Amino acid sequence: MSQTKSPHGPLLNPYDTGERAEPVPWISGNPHTFRPLLDHDADRFGKVDYEDAEGRTLATVWVERDESGEYIIRVAHFGDRLRIEEVAS
Repeated sequence: MSQTKSPHGPLLNPYDTGERAEPVPWISGNPHTFRPLLDHDADRFGKVDYEDAEGRTLATVWVERDESGEYIIRVAHFGDRLRIEEVAS
């Protein structure tokens, strides 16, 4: 992925061109201000929406541990078909 030169001047990144969905964290900011949220919205921490170029949410993704301590990547998708690929690191 690279930046694309726009015919009107500025460079467009993969979010601008729609090549990659843009991450939108549910909760962001200073973690020291989160205390009031913990009592009521702890489930919202760590979740990230990915939006298309029109601002529609394609999927919400988060990682958590199960009872055995194993990590699980959870994906809630909306509308369009979704393919998940595991890639080597």
